[in-house]
Amino acid sequence: MRTSARETAAMVRAGKLRRFDLVTSGRIRAEVRFARLLADAATDQRECWPWPGQINHNGYGVFSKALAHRVVYERFVGPIPDGLELDHLCSNPPCVNPWHLEPVTHAENLRRGRGFAAINARKTHCSNGHEYTPETTKVTDQGQRKCRVCWGRKQ
Repeated sequence: MRTSARETAAMVRAGKLRRFDLVTSGRIRAEVRFARLLADAATDQRECWPWPGQINHNGYGVFSKALAHRVVYERFVGPIPDGLELDHLCSNPPCVNPWHLEPVTHAENLRRGRGFAAINARKTHCSNGHEYTPETTKVTDQGQRKCRVCWGRKQ
């Protein structure tokens, strides 16, 4: 009989199941990893739950060739809607707390990010202090914003 991750976590916390009982053939099953995560995680949904397993080069938890935060989200919340990806509201890539994850479009995820495009997209004024408005902003063919006030001075 297969037990859920929550049931296994409760058994570990209650001492009815020892951690070495959970190891099969030297590899830890999926349910065990989730059980450990839940057993060790704070009950406060506001705190991050750092992934206890392997972390990839981008800082995200990896579980069985999948991103751990996606696996945990699908396990506890449900499927990720088609065309959407998960955004870490806490900006902490190893966090797998499903309450810290929100399905958003790729464009929205990029806007919320820390890259150059996201930083520039959040700017409301040019480097000389002129506000970006439809009247004062020209968008180039490459998608860059140019201040018409500053750009007019250069010509």
